[in-house]
Order: sequence, then structure tokens, then C-alpha cells
Amino acid sequence: MIIPDRFVIEDGAYAMDGGSIYLNVLDSEGDEHDIVLWQHMFTEVSNPDRKPGRLYFDKILISVREEMESQILSALREAKLDASNLVSEKAEERLDSKPGVIVGDDIKEYMSKISESPKEALTHLVRQLIEYVESADYVELARVLHSG
Repeated sequence: MIIPDRFVIEDGAYAMDGGSIYLNVLDSEGDEHDIVLWQHMFTEVSNPDRKPGRLYFDKILISVREEMESQILSALREAKLDASNLVSEKAEERLDSKPGVIVGDDIKEYMSKISESPKEALTHLVRQLIEYVESADYVELARVLHSG
């Protein structure tokens, strides 16, 4: 598998499943790819295709601290954000239509970024994904749960 060296990030989401981050990107040829960091709050492996706390590119598990991981992070750092097709939605409006409780600073911070703009929300998702994948916690979780 070849990791493109450039991305345009068109969309993204933060799931309320324990922290999954989804990014939809285009490469320089206009081909779509998905980058997913599966949630890392709940470490039970309920789906073997979705290992907690692991990075996937086009549904393929990326090995920790290998070249492909480095290529993905590098491309994300340099990526252009294209939020022009996203509809701005204030966090307050989202919460009003779907009552609930925000449990955790990560969700609160993401909701505040949504309130600012779609571009700020995407920027936040990319930053969170990169920071977690580069962290010692990422490596340790992979070691403990998945042996690599």
C-alpha cells in the first residue's frame, strides 16, 4: 500500500463512542481515503476489525511506529483543509436538538470548536489524532492489547 504524500481534508467527525476520530481525505489524484483512529477509552475488543486505540488507513491497520504511520502523520501535518462543503452547526443547536450530558473535556473541547467553525473543528480533529498517535499512551495501548 502506498500512502499519498498530500491530502486535502474534506470532512471529519469525532464519535461519542470513546473517542474515535474519522477523517475523509482526497489525495493529489482526487481519490478518496479514510483515516480512522478507533476509540481508546474502552479497551474491550468487541470487533476484531476495529482494535481500540489503533490507526487505520482505508480500513487497513497501520503498524505502530512504522514508515506508513510516519507518512500518514506527515501528510496530515501538511494537509490542506477544505471545509467549504461543510454546514456550520453550532454546538448549542446540536445539544438542544439532542438532549444529553457532555462527559469529558475532549467532547467539550470538540463541541466548542464546532461552535467556532467547521474549519476549526477539522483542525482540532487532525491535531487530536496526531497528538494521540505520537503519544506514549498510543504505543503502550498497542503493546498491552495487541502486541504491536
